[in-house]
Amino acid sequence: MKDYNPNILFFPGIHRRDDELKTFFTLAKRYKHISYSVYPLPYDTGNLTIKPFEEWLNSNQTIPSWWIGLSLGASLAWYYASTIQEDLLPKRLTIVNPFSNRRALAQLRGFSMDNQWDLNLENANIPASVNVSAIISLHDAKIPLCCKRALLNKMPIRSQFFIDADHSLSENFAQHSMFNYLLNNEQSRM
Repeated sequence: MKDYNPNILFFPGIHRRDDELKTFFTLAKRYKHISYSVYPLPYDTGNLTIKPFEEWLNSNQTIPSWWIGLSLGASLAWYYASTIQEDLLPKRLTIVNPFSNRRALAQLRGFSMDNQWDLNLENANIPASVNVSAIISLHDAKIPLCCKRALLNKMPIRSQFFIDADHSLSENFAQHSMFNYLLNNEQSRM
């Protein structure tokens, strides 16, 4: 079994901007000494399988103990945590504005599924050993709550934090709130 490191593996949104959640990660580093790395594999290329991700994790000396995903990255992190071999699971998973079924979201929003992974997480369950939490934006114009509900129904309400923010938590106050919820009150969720 691999050892854990106290850092975060971040699964960014579809556009893979390095500055997503920058304020949150700056606060985590400054006040909790937690660093992060970004999921290195491309999205929506080839078939979606767990193997390349497992190989990448196995190539590292230690495993990040906490995974955080935003939007598509959140749904991908959930998929991996529901399918990966047990000794590579994170201790903690936080999903920020995920979707549970990409095809349903595409039909609702009117976008094409061509060249996109057909992620359907409605029957994907996370092992009980993983501490799961969700950050949900009240003003998410990209993924409506109805497209998140199947995942939210899989976790206790106390693990869900609804925040006055847009889809990507682009405002600093939203990321401060996320930090306060996830790291300043972490004992109540561990």
